[in-house]
Order: sequence, then structure tokens, then C-alpha cells
Amino acid sequence: MNDRHALPFPDPSLVCLLGISGSGKSRLAASLPPYTVLALDEFRGIASGDPGIQDCTPEAVDLFHRALETRLARGTTTYIDATNAYPADRRALTVRARQYGVPAIAIRMTTALDECLQRNSQRKDTRRVPGPAILAQHEQLIAAQDTARLQTEGFAEVYDAADLPFLGACLERLTAEPEPEADDVRTVFGDQLAAVFSWHTTPVDLEHFTGAFAVGGDELVIRQNNGDAFDLRFEARVRCDNPGCIGPAWTYVSSAADLLAAYQGDPYEELECDRCG
Repeated sequence: MNDRHALPFPDPSLVCLLGISGSGKSRLAASLPPYTVLALDEFRGIASGDPGIQDCTPEAVDLFHRALETRLARGTTTYIDATNAYPADRRALTVRARQYGVPAIAIRMTTALDECLQRNSQRKDTRRVPGPAILAQHEQLIAAQDTARLQTEGFAEVYDAADLPFLGACLERLTAEPEPEADDVRTVFGDQLAAVFSWHTTPVDLEHFTGAFAVGGDELVIRQNNGDAFDLRFEARVRCDNPGCIGPAWTYVSSAADLLAAYQGDPYEELECDRCG
């Protein structure tokens, strides 16, 4: 890797994103190497079961800072995904960075307020932040446009996210890693179901790729056409509904709801039986 798009932060660093809700902080964080980001929303989720629950913020902040101090003590570069709109919140971060001898870097999100409000309006349920709260964040962060002020707060360097090659750095990092295998199961059924799925080393149907969603001793077998790399059609194995036929039969599945119906023996789609047709 030639590091043409390397980010200009020393290692280790404490890199703090500054931006109102909807400004793109979490998308930026998603481009960073695994296990480098501490997101306050995730700690709200740990504390309450829902990352959008605001009344658990004190407990979430406590957990957040415990994790941060552990990382700083180990000299591990850490990115902070939080609004960091208020000077006291930023000061709590820069003070900890100084205690552990790690430089604090500020990254300002530059997304326009109207766009942030539009993005926020499209969020669901508890993930939608009240409009007045976003306006308050925006008002607080106006002062953060003053680089000298942020430096007096303890930030060694201040950047605008729009001026840094985050996408290039992500692409260069991924190019240097082994190319991932195609994962159609994840594409169709999502991350959580993909985590409990594995392909069979010996297919149960020689004309198809087969695998199973399995937890404990409970499983649901699926198959996929092995003649077309672009065919995302999956079928789940179920009992044949013809009396006396032992099958197996198969039914088309394309969602968790389809899988559940097949698992319960009441599939939505018509069956294709290997024995009786």
C-alpha cells in the first residue's frame, strides 16, 4: 500500500468528530478500521437496549469514558463518534488525552444545517433527534469554527472532514486486505442472520450450493443455484405437502419473514419437491 491517502494523524491519537446530528459522523466512522471507533450511541444501546434512548446518557457516558481510558492507557488510536457540541464535553476528552500523553485531533463536519435536518427527519423512532436539540447543537458548534478556540481547548490539530481523504484511506486499507469472498447470504438476509449461517462443505443437493442457518441444534437448510454467480435466488428446505411424500421440498425465500414461515412449516411460496415434482 502506498499510503497516498494516509490520514495526517500521529499514532496514537484521540480523534474527535465534531458535528450535529445528521452531519455524517457515523458514515465517516464506518469507513475507519474496525475497533477504532467509540460511538456514544452504541453505549446508549449497551446501557438501555436502544441507542436512541436519551435518558440513559449519564450511564452511557460513564461506560464510554471507561472504555476510552482503557484505550488511551494502551496507546491505541481512537476515534470519537459523538456530537461533541459542548465545550465541557470536548474538554473532558482533551484532558484525558493529555493525561495519557496522546494528542487530541478535532475533525469538524461541514454538512449544511438544512441537510442535517432533512436526514434527521428520515430517521425512525428514537433515532430521530428533536429539531430544537439539533438547533442547539448547531448554535454551540458555531464557536467550534474558530480553530484558535479549539486549540485553546487542548486540540493539537483541527481539520474539516471535507478536506481529508477519508474515502481514499478506506479504499487503500481495504485494497491491502485479502479480498472478501462473495457473501450473497449477507446481501439478501442481513448481517445478523449471516452470522448464524455457514455453507455445507458437502452439499446435501449436488446440483446446488447448500448451507444452513443454525443455532444450537436448531437449523434451517437453504440452497442456491450453483450455475449462475449472479443468481441470488435462495430456497429453504421444507416438508412436502403431498401425503406420503418424504420430499425434500423447497420454497423460495428472500427475507427473514420468508425464513420464519419456512421454519414454521407454513411457507408463503409454492413448493418444489425433489421427489414428486
